[in-house]
Amino acid sequence: MNQIETVPLPPLPSVPGVQEIRYAGFWMRVAAGILDSIIVSAAMGVCTAFASMVGIYLPNNNTLVTAVAVLFTGAYSVFLESSSRQATVGMMAFGMRVTDYQYQRISLEKAIVRFLSEYVSTAVVIGFIMIAFTKRKQGLHDIIAETLVVVG
Repeated sequence: MNQIETVPLPPLPSVPGVQEIRYAGFWMRVAAGILDSIIVSAAMGVCTAFASMVGIYLPNNNTLVTAVAVLFTGAYSVFLESSSRQATVGMMAFGMRVTDYQYQRISLEKAIVRFLSEYVSTAVVIGFIMIAFTKRKQGLHDIIAETLVVVG
């Protein structure tokens, strides 16, 4: 019978003044994602309305619209998660922030990897569900990007 070899998680540093790190769970992250989706959709709607008012019309091309939506969502996530706030507006509403394994602010590059890895999590479906079952509440995209989502 073959045994599956497990690899231990790398140890995390202690954070001065914090006795216990609380990781953001699945449903809290779903709620933040819904709020972020509403915010991004509203912002894209405003931009589309403004563009049409000044005479700029997007062609009725689903590929182009999807590309614009991905770029807009990516900019929103990447810039906010790598900012000093370390979170999107939805995450901030629930007291969450994205950190690296040293509980520090993530770089722009790491935020890009995290965002792109979310498509891998979506493609394999289980990538997001993993959040509910992993010790540090990490989805596949968090593991790939070496990030954590903590509360507080």
